[in-house]
Amino acid sequence: MINLMGLKKKQKEEASQPKKPKTTAAQIRIQKDLSELTNLPKSMKLDFVDPNNVFEFTLTIKPDEDDPLNKTAAAVLRSNRKEFEKNVKTSMRGGHVDGIQFASVV
Repeated sequence: MINLMGLKKKQKEEASQPKKPKTTAAQIRIQKDLSELTNLPKSMKLDFVDPNNVFEFTLTIKPDEDDPLNKTAAAVLRSNRKEFEKNVKTSMRGGHVDGIQFASVV
């Protein structure tokens, strides 16, 4: 009888405490994927709006001025940043830059 009373008291105490939200499969998957992103290149930065919400984040990618893949674009970036930004916007919208047609990605 004593054990039964103790068990009921314990159940009441547990019921009065706030319950932890369940972890969804999506949360588990994104946490796993994010754990693999520990060694981002220095040209990338990952920021979380709310550290408790892994679904809201900002990924910033900056051009790598030290080791460019496109030497012409890197030269424009160094000499005229505003022209470079205009070229990036034009190319991402599917426009022409230096006679090259780009596919729209926005």
